[in-house]
Amino acid sequence: MKIAFFECEKDEVSVLKKALSGHNLTFFPEALDEKNAGKAGDAEIACVFIYSKINSRAIEKMRNLKLIVTRSTGYDHIDIEACKKRGILISNIPRYGENTVAEHAFSLLLALSRKIREAKEQIEKKKINIKSLECFDLKGKTLGVIGAGRIGLSMIKMAKGFNMNVIAYDTYQNNEAAKELGFSYVSFDELLRSSDVITIHALLTEKTYHLIDEKAFKKMKKGVVLINTARGKIVKLDALVRAIREKKVSCAGMDVFEHEELLTKKKKEDNLIHYLLGNKNVLITPHMAFYSKESRQREIETTLENINCFLHDKPANLVQ
Repeated sequence: MKIAFFECEKDEVSVLKKALSGHNLTFFPEALDEKNAGKAGDAEIACVFIYSKINSRAIEKMRNLKLIVTRSTGYDHIDIEACKKRGILISNIPRYGENTVAEHAFSLLLALSRKIREAKEQIEKKKINIKSLECFDLKGKTLGVIGAGRIGLSMIKMAKGFNMNVIAYDTYQNNEAAKELGFSYVSFDELLRSSDVITIHALLTEKTYHLIDEKAFKKMKKGVVLINTARGKIVKLDALVRAIREKKVSCAGMDVFEHEELLTKKKKEDNLIHYLLGNKNVLITPHMAFYSKESRQREIETTLENINCFLHDKPANLVQ
């Protein structure tokens, strides 16, 4: 079987070569897109990560493709309909970062609530102003979780450990988990109205694209805290900036945000991005919530599982 791997790190290559010996493997450090899809023109399996953009034009250049394995939980970087037309299967990794991403989300919340960045800056400048470092407790606050899947449930467990009240919005309701963990499901509007902190753990779909827009921000409490470690396009960027400027959002922790790719492109006209980066009440990390030693190991293990299951005519973790 011819298998093309994109976005692979050096330490992953040796593991994959050993596990898939006997197959024709090719490795490319760059992301897969319509411009370089010809490199995988004869591949039967393409293995990618989130920065690959597999649209219909890319798929046209891979005429033998039968399976796409994405080393991620989200799959919004793949044209699902184009794959369906060609009969191409798609496998993802549903579980590798459930605690890892939740831990990062909660670390953003703690860093904001305790003003860690400001305190560090004052220490470095040797100018301490304790009055400017007044924090807020999490105990007794209401956490609203948008997307109560595996990551969302991990976040809820942590929040309950801090004695927070928890409500959740999800199209699928796990009532057994709600009873066990002590949270309740509410409508989307009720979550917006009642939450002191809102954390996003939903997949990016047509329904969740710009789910948090101007109308959503208007329904939130004044001074709400927003955390997003899911997908940037769930939150409309200009609406977020306006909400921060108007102090509807008191602070935000963003591992992802709309147009985050511009972080590596120095464009002077990206005023919204520069505003977020320069705002002391906004904490941004570079889409790294998934990236831990343990989650990378789980990622490789499930990637190999997905490939081997397909090779044995028992495809696993299909997203279609």
